[in-house]
Amino acid sequence: MPKLTLPISPWEGFSPTHTELHHDTLTIHLTPTGPGRCRCGQVVRQIHDITPRTIQEREAFGYQTLLSVPLRRLRCPDCGVVTERLSWLEPHARQTNRLIQYVERLLKLMPIKHVNEMTGLHWHTLKRLDRRRLAREV
Repeated sequence: MPKLTLPISPWEGFSPTHTELHHDTLTIHLTPTGPGRCRCGQVVRQIHDITPRTIQEREAFGYQTLLSVPLRRLRCPDCGVVTERLSWLEPHARQTNRLIQYVERLLKLMPIKHVNEMTGLHWHTLKRLDRRRLAREV
């Protein structure tokens, strides 16, 4: 598949390098574009290690979309070894903030079963997201 070029990257700090299409799933491989940022907000250049993580993104072009992201653990002089902070991903999350916001809007309108069929997210994941949304709104 040809190289993916976008005018802007919706994933701050990362740029897409290439894509893979398997059946109904589009996988976008991302690579870091600069130094990482610690949870305390400090820019950190020292990398402790890198772990690949697969993150589910909102559907694109009619395909279920996955991101292959090399998450860096940084050696922050103040905090020690920590996973880098990403504006578009909550700590330990496997879904982007964009997908979570989309799902929360759907959960206001439809039953969990229907949202599951639309997004492919597990029922327990949807229930957890709905509980979190309700606790925040009430």
